[in-house]
This record gives sequence, structure tokens and C-alpha cells, in this order.
Amino acid sequence: MGCVAEGEGFNVTSIVIESTTRSRYCPKIKNIKIKLIADADTQKLIGAQAIEGEGVSGRINTLATALTNHMSVYDVSMLDLAYSPPFAPVWDPIIVVANVLLRKMKRQ
Repeated sequence: MGCVAEGEGFNVTSIVIESTTRSRYCPKIKNIKIKLIADADTQKLIGAQAIEGEGVSGRINTLATALTNHMSVYDVSMLDLAYSPPFAPVWDPIIVVANVLLRKMKRQ
């Protein structure tokens, strides 16, 4: 049994990464898991999930905005997100997961 997106004609691909919510040298560092779902043919972002850690709501809001604006995974990978060691690592987990998914789609 396939997922709903496949039933709608999407060539679904996805990836899950685990990253950190702050720079690694900051105290009280937390983990976060983010999943992106995309159409492999068009690279259009079609879903996202995030769990654990702090800052999940802000990252979900960012991904919801990307979905609302029909952004591609490439567009998400190019977002210029805030960096401040106590609140976000240099490479925000959103950017990391988008780049990992792009590499996966290039191999498919």
C-alpha cells in the first residue's frame, strides 16, 4: 500500500536527518529530527515533519511557509536562515536536510 502522495501521481522520495539545534560547543545542546518529502521528478517539496529538541515550531513554520509557496527542495536549500550559536548552528537542520535530499534525488 503506497502513500497518499503516490496515489496523487507524485514520485515520492524522502529523507530523515538528525541534527542539533545549536552549535555543538554550546551548553545544553539538543537533537532534532527533520523529514522532508518531495516529488523526485520535479524536486517540489510536498511534505515535512520535525520532532524533538527546541526550536521545532520555528522550523516547522519555515517549512510550512516553503510548502505554501510551492518551493522546491533546491529553494529550501538556499534559504538564508539566522545563525546565532545559542539558537542555531551555522548550517541549520533545514538546510542540511534539504541538501541531503537533493543529493539523494541526484543519485536516483
